[in-house]
Amino acid sequence: MKVLVWILLGLIGCIIVLSLLSLLIFGWYDKAVNNPEPSNKHITFVGNDKKLYDNCTSSQNADGSIIIASVLSRYRTPLNQISLIKLSPIGKFMWEKKISFARFTFWDLIPGILRGGKGRQDLNLLGINFVDGKYYLLLNRFNLKVNEPYILTFDAKGKLSNTTKIKLEMEKTAPAKSIMQKNFAYLGYQDLPSKLLCLAKLDIKTGNVINNSMLFYKQDSLSIYTIAADQADTTVSMTAYDGKNGCSYYMYTKSAELQEYFRTKPSSQFTVLKYIGARLYGVVKDDSLLQIVDLTSLSKPLIVVSDTPPDKNFRAKDLQLINGNFYVTIDVINPKAKEYGVDVIVRRYTPNREKPREYLIRGRGSETSFRLFATADKQLIVLGNSTSTKLERSMKVFASKFPL
Repeated sequence: MKVLVWILLGLIGCIIVLSLLSLLIFGWYDKAVNNPEPSNKHITFVGNDKKLYDNCTSSQNADGSIIIASVLSRYRTPLNQISLIKLSPIGKFMWEKKISFARFTFWDLIPGILRGGKGRQDLNLLGINFVDGKYYLLLNRFNLKVNEPYILTFDAKGKLSNTTKIKLEMEKTAPAKSIMQKNFAYLGYQDLPSKLLCLAKLDIKTGNVINNSMLFYKQDSLSIYTIAADQADTTVSMTAYDGKNGCSYYMYTKSAELQEYFRTKPSSQFTVLKYIGARLYGVVKDDSLLQIVDLTSLSKPLIVVSDTPPDKNFRAKDLQLINGNFYVTIDVINPKAKEYGVDVIVRRYTPNREKPREYLIRGRGSETSFRLFATADKQLIVLGNSTSTKLERSMKVFASKFPL
């Protein structure tokens, strides 16, 4: 009996030692270094945590204020923590709230390399919206064993009030994209074994699945890029990219039936798809060209902008039409960086095709954008992530403002 007790104590001791070694080896700590803040005056950090702000999603409320949801983590270490940041209608920081949304089991005591995907789950934030005085956050919690979609409900001050698990079967490794508006969320995901593209319409207040449209595909390297829904919630559009053949697929659904409409030529891809008012616009990367396409009339798509960004490996991230001008955010490689770095470029295109006005967001690290809004003081605000911080292995959210 004593032998068994000693064996058990020895195993517990080994687990503790291995866990401590993991903390040291994989950097589960925040290490302050004497790094300068970015020299670019446009990079204004929001959020007050030392951890990494990753996997961000955001939306703009009717009053012009902005809510940003992020997953907080340490270097190589998911923490299952969520940050909510609210900005005022002119882009000023108002408050930040943090919650833990984790599932702990015995396996979490064992280093991740030894537990084979069991235990704690990662979080993937898919969208957030403000309806009737409450914030609704759509996410999926997953690891190698499970993939569980949820809707978290917060009050107007960012306090968690309800958690609803969505009754939707998702494959363990199924990537997902979503858009939320009004009382609905549109969740696009893939059933990889059956090769089905799925587009589910959800009631964000109840978590009920209203309908789920599906479309069979043959490609081996297909991934969903973006989803858009019109204001009347009658048509939902979705694009998917075939990495092997280098082309995009445009699909739409009416009456819960998902249909493929057209495919782009090789080397072309949709990276942005958005309803602005009653019109549907897409941003297409065609080799080294950036094109803004009006897809409102599917029988006659119209190219309204065609431009060559400074880097051919650019990726367009968001689009806005303000006062008749198109504003596009694109991520490009920083040619002056000693190590790999990314810059954000904002370009304004006018109807009379003047030379684009350009704004550059550049720090000592990498800057990537994820959303673009207009503010109440008639400015343009770009939201993104930056590693140009004073903390090593840190990534924060920035909110950069520019004149329209």
